Amino acid sequence: MARYEHLNVYRSAYKLNIYFYQVSQGFPKEYKYGLGDEIRKGLTFVLVQIMQANQVRDKRPVLAKAETAMDVITIKVRMLHDLKIIKLKRYECISRQVVDVTNQLQAWKNWDKNGRNESHQI
Repeated sequence: MARYEHLNVYRSAYKLNIYFYQVSQGFPKEYKYGLGDEIRKGLTFVLVQIMQANQVRDKRPVLAKAETAMDVITIKVRMLHDLKIIKLKRYECISRQVVDVTNQLQAWKNWDKNGRNESHQI
């Protein structure tokens, strides 16, 4: 079984999950169990995709799913801010973490693409 706890992207995504769970506890009921729950499920999905990507040879399809999920999370977090469910400071904090995870996923996907291309040319 492949290990994933050592991956920076996993640790960043896990930290984002924990932070969002803490933040969402203060949401009004209709948002906590609606939009907040959708975001929590999306963040958990990203963690699972990171774990799966670490176990497969061609990581790009799995990482692409995680990137798409992060795009959806970005939109939903923006909705929380626009609906005035979260204040600007929390929105900025979550957004920075989302961008960090997204950038790490993209870098991993690019690394996998470059590594596979080079190995096939030899």
